[in-house]
Amino acid sequence: MTYEIKQKYITGTNRPGKLLQPQGIVIHSTATPGAPAINIRDYFQNHPEAKASAHTAIDWTTIIEIIPDNENAWHAGPTANRLFIGIELCEPKEYDPAKFADVWNRAVWYAAQKCKKFGWTVAYIRSHDQISKQYKETDHTDPIGYFSRYGKTWADFLLAVDKELKGADEDLLTEAKIHVNGKELTGFIKDGSSYAPVRALAEALGAKVVWNETKKIVEITK
Repeated sequence: MTYEIKQKYITGTNRPGKLLQPQGIVIHSTATPGAPAINIRDYFQNHPEAKASAHTAIDWTTIIEIIPDNENAWHAGPTANRLFIGIELCEPKEYDPAKFADVWNRAVWYAAQKCKKFGWTVAYIRSHDQISKQYKETDHTDPIGYFSRYGKTWADFLLAVDKELKGADEDLLTEAKIHVNGKELTGFIKDGSSYAPVRALAEALGAKVVWNETKKIVEITK
């Protein structure tokens, strides 16, 4: 699978214009549910006071390059900004496995393209969580919580990118229709197993689902 990459470079103070010789990639999630990639790009363009930016934003339909990968962006703290390309992954407004699958597949493919361009392996890809722990200049833990809500881990992401680099596509997610108590849910298929949206599945079965931010887990109760 190949995806279109749109280049809509910003101007102004959130594009520092300093030379970057990238030594890897940092993966972020936006924490602004429902905002597509163009909104992320336009926020950086229209809010110079934010002192924030990223090289690329990826949503469920679009990949937008915001700053060229040979220039700095402000995305992960002073040290990391001088070393890494920053990629923001957009989050659906509601729990939506189909949209998540589209973001995941684009992000896997795009990260693999950057690795191919610079001759990197997945060892050159970091989460913002790892960067926070390594440099202690930010306290963000993304995209770990975002992935977790959809049953995915950081290791899953690296494995998927590695497969893409090697020409395999086993980790791509396929949309599936699931019927529960007469209701049709949209989920996805991975490795021969079907996955349903937790909230919609719980509601169809008369249960409640709550995201426990402290424990970073989904809780289902009657």
